Amino acid sequence: RELRDLTAAGEFRAGATAYEILSLACIRGGGEAGDPLVEAFRALVEERFDETSLSVDAIASELGVHRSTLARLVRRQTGIPPGDYLISRRVQEAAKLLAGTRMSVKEIAVQCGFPDPNYLAKVLRKRLGHSPSELRRQGR
Repeated sequence: RELRDLTAAGEFRAGATAYEILSLACIRGGGEAGDPLVEAFRALVEERFDETSLSVDAIASELGVHRSTLARLVRRQTGIPPGDYLISRRVQEAAKLLAGTRMSVKEIAVQCGFPDPNYLAKVLRKRLGHSPSELRRQGR
């Protein structure tokens, strides 16, 4: 449906859906049985990505492994470093909220685990190539 809508809003929704699919593919992996440590990492990210205090160091500490061990295993199984994995999950949620709600950028930043709206805007520009207001406008 989104691919058939040739308007700018349809193009945005199709792009957001594609980004969500790719993010979920990275988050969930290829379906093969994975390392239990990586599965625990994924579960922690999914449950607590909205916490600004959640970091790779905090997750490694909670899982009882060294940060570099966690980084090596996550990169091997997902193809991306754990920090990028966490940011991708946060960006995915922020893009969804920008397109589907009227929440302020500050509220979205808080709900997605970003320390402030300026950092959220910087990450969105880097990852998606658009500011929050541009993403919101395109999503309508």
